[in-house]
Amino acid sequence: MLSIFLFSSAFAVPLQLTQQGRILDPSGAPVEGLTPVTFRIYDAQTNGQLLWDETLSVQFNNGYYAAILGIDEQNNPLNSNTLSMYPLFIELQIDSNAPMNPRLSINSAPYAQIAGVSESVQGGIVSGSEIQIQGQQVINSASEWVGSPISSDWNTLVNIPADIADGDDNTNLTESDVEQLISNDPIDLSAGSTVNQSLILTQADAITPDWNDIQNRPPGLDDGDDNTNLTESDVEQLISNDPIDLSAGSTMNSQPLMTAPTCGNGEILVYDLGLGTWSCGIDSDTTLTAAEVQAMIEAVSGLALQAGATMNGHPLLSTDSVINPNQLDTSAASAGQNLIYDGNTVQWSNSGAGCSIVESVESNHAYVVLECPSSSHVLRGSSTTVSSFAKSGSYVNTGHCIITPLNEVVCWSDNANLNNPPAGTFVDLAQGSQYACAIDSSGSLSCWGYDGYGIDSPPSGTFTQVQSGENHACAIKDDQTVLCWGHDNDNQVSGAPSADTFLSLELGERHSCGILTNNGARCWGYSYNGLTNPPSDSFKELFSGNFFSCGITTVDTIKCWGKDNDNQVSGAPSGTFSQLALGESHGCALATSGDVSCWGADFESQVSDTPSGTFSKITAGEYHTCGLRTSGEVECWGYSTGINGTPSNTVFTDIVSNVLSNCGRLSSGNVLCWGQNNAQIYPP
Repeated sequence: MLSIFLFSSAFAVPLQLTQQGRILDPSGAPVEGLTPVTFRIYDAQTNGQLLWDETLSVQFNNGYYAAILGIDEQNNPLNSNTLSMYPLFIELQIDSNAPMNPRLSINSAPYAQIAGVSESVQGGIVSGSEIQIQGQQVINSASEWVGSPISSDWNTLVNIPADIADGDDNTNLTESDVEQLISNDPIDLSAGSTVNQSLILTQADAITPDWNDIQNRPPGLDDGDDNTNLTESDVEQLISNDPIDLSAGSTMNSQPLMTAPTCGNGEILVYDLGLGTWSCGIDSDTTLTAAEVQAMIEAVSGLALQAGATMNGHPLLSTDSVINPNQLDTSAASAGQNLIYDGNTVQWSNSGAGCSIVESVESNHAYVVLECPSSSHVLRGSSTTVSSFAKSGSYVNTGHCIITPLNEVVCWSDNANLNNPPAGTFVDLAQGSQYACAIDSSGSLSCWGYDGYGIDSPPSGTFTQVQSGENHACAIKDDQTVLCWGHDNDNQVSGAPSADTFLSLELGERHSCGILTNNGARCWGYSYNGLTNPPSDSFKELFSGNFFSCGITTVDTIKCWGKDNDNQVSGAPSGTFSQLALGESHGCALATSGDVSCWGADFESQVSDTPSGTFSKITAGEYHTCGLRTSGEVECWGYSTGINGTPSNTVFTDIVSNVLSNCGRLSSGNVLCWGQNNAQIYPP
């Protein structure tokens, strides 16, 4: 057990505490040498809260020591807040021994006792509940002065301004002083204020002008208003700007004016040459001669006859008329002869390859085509001509849209809204499930057909390409960035990369892909089976099925990704290819040699029935494919409903397919469609 004799002093002004004493070890021998001592200050003699502690290396001589606590004011200050928490108790611990007890009280030294009640404060703050002077309260607890009243004497004031110290004889404002004061802010003048002894008018005053008070009167009025006559030009200008109601009996050049008379039943206006006037009467000469009718018709430019007009009892034909092949004059023809056009006339001939009539009477539609060696012409069927078909996919399930040779858009389907495209001229067209979008000649977007998901509200701006998915669309702006809109259930809209630049786009049912300006592929949206993770190859063109995509690389090979349940990804052929056509779960590729290879799902023989031969184009529906042979004829295979009524022995220059129907462009430019029997195979 250590023994301790302590001498502690606390001072209110210094922020250190001097601590002295003598310590004996348990055997009664004084502690010697340099020993670590921990000093702790508590707010209670036992237990309590530790307020401050410090460990010092203390030198002991015959048990005696002296230490200054709080000397490290930067890192461990012993501040006045701690020392003011009376009562305080100090505890010592020698090295690793147990703390000594009891704790000893820290008491103030005499100087600190006097400092507890300030004798004077200079440059400091006094905090108290009230202030008294010689026992008399002068400031109460509410900080109010309650001492003797304070009075000031002019003679005791100091620092008086010079222009006031002379008896305040400089209080008159000059005119400029007043002007400066009243011109800076609005003022409220008293009623009856005047200017040069004249009353000031306000907005509330009624003004009664007097002719003699008006200054700068025009000379023409100052003589008693003698200049009120209007000139002829003044009158003409007044009456020519607006309708006027003339008085009865008004004339023009001394001649009476004619108004519209009210004629009786059966009467008409008749002009009497003798009288030179119009009057109501009956015209007995109402029959035109043949010469008069002919002269009238010949005088009319662009005469528009009503539909059904005839000549000698026979319907008239126009450039839009379809020809009934049974009406061809065959009186000079022999069996087996062909119609031949020699550049001037059409005639029947036994020599050369002539034109033949191909007629379809399929259950779903009927058409008649005049098939010539280098061209085909619709004789019965649609008169619509096409420049280009809308870009679409195997998810498009209604109708077709085209751009005509006049750059107008025409659509036909069982969707009345789709069949009503906007007017104007267009340069690009894409078709979705129930809608279509187009870019007009100014670069602006228009969408129509379906108003769900905001698909009919495309973004504004200038665009160069548009592409459609099932219920969403994307377009490339003139700066090659991409914007998307419509259905966003799989982030196929919001996931579009805003910072990337693109060369082209290709949209699937619920995902989007594009070729970047560095020829890499980027996809977003529905991420099923890696659908949004294209390979790192460089691509020339991308194609999309419902839930898989493929591309032709810059070295003409095929790379596919996405859903592979029917080997529609892993079954892609090797070799070099120029085109792809992807259906719901099958694909076909046009080799650079012209051959066609198909792979994937085959439940409608869309793969196993792939024909041989060479083709120039292929296009796919949901479960079928059509190809345009190099001869111009069309061949389709797969689901029977989608290929129903495929034309034979007919020359086409382009074809397109959707879910269950197809259309082709004849060499004449006319559109011919086949497939499922509904409105989508009947172009206008």
